[in-house]
Amino acid sequence: MADISRIALGAAVIGVAGWSMMQASWLAGEQGGKPLLIAGQAVEPVRDTAGCITDGAAGWGAATTGPDVSGLQGAAGAETNAVVIPTQEVGGMLMVAQVVGRNCSADKARGNDSIATAVSALTKPERIWQLKGAAAANATLAALPAPSETARDAFLGDDAAVTAVKKARPDAWAFTVKSARACAADYRTSGLWGSMPASCNKGTMLLSVDELGMTLWGWPNRFLARAKAAGTRVIIAEAVEGEKITGLSKPPRYSDIANSYNGYIWIDNVGEMGPALVR
Repeated sequence: MADISRIALGAAVIGVAGWSMMQASWLAGEQGGKPLLIAGQAVEPVRDTAGCITDGAAGWGAATTGPDVSGLQGAAGAETNAVVIPTQEVGGMLMVAQVVGRNCSADKARGNDSIATAVSALTKPERIWQLKGAAAANATLAALPAPSETARDAFLGDDAAVTAVKKARPDAWAFTVKSARACAADYRTSGLWGSMPASCNKGTMLLSVDELGMTLWGWPNRFLARAKAAGTRVIIAEAVEGEKITGLSKPPRYSDIANSYNGYIWIDNVGEMGPALVR
């Protein structure tokens, strides 16, 4: 009986040691590359003493774009890799949603920018279109150029919108908050055994900063290697509540993310957060 107990104990020790090695981040090595920033909010416009958006040198309300696209263009600054573009239906047409406050009658009289105007202005970063419903997805796709390497279009929406996008562009980056959160939840189980779940395969995982650490199996390097192998895009935000994503807005929060992290970080205060990452 004693011999059997010793054998069982030895096997358990070996098993735990093997599992620990499987999760050891340092054995995976760093994947390389820098974090990619998603600007979740537009830059606040320049205003005059009456609170009206100022036209002119700063580019706000220029003849070619309205204040909303100008704000998004500002958010797509030098340090930003992607910008979120919310959409809404206006007069039966899908337009860029209002993303900056309009505090005076002159600003309230300004119309919404078209999808085509946003495409023309926002050529540098990845464009993440926020969509609701299949009709919105199809209208956006009709206004976008064909997929290319110079400007990638991604899509964040409800089930109907994402299904419509995937039908038209099977290889597009398209996801719902629900699916991205399901991927994160499923990994809590599958990652325990060293693998990415099927829900993450060529998909998106959405995490809050507070969910990083020991229980995100293999974090950071082993986890990132698994995500890369599965074709999983990882996004870290400040918080996710229901369908609402809140981005990081304070530079010290960057220190809560591993230095070797090379996925996406959703940020809100891009004017401060963008430069803070590259310093």
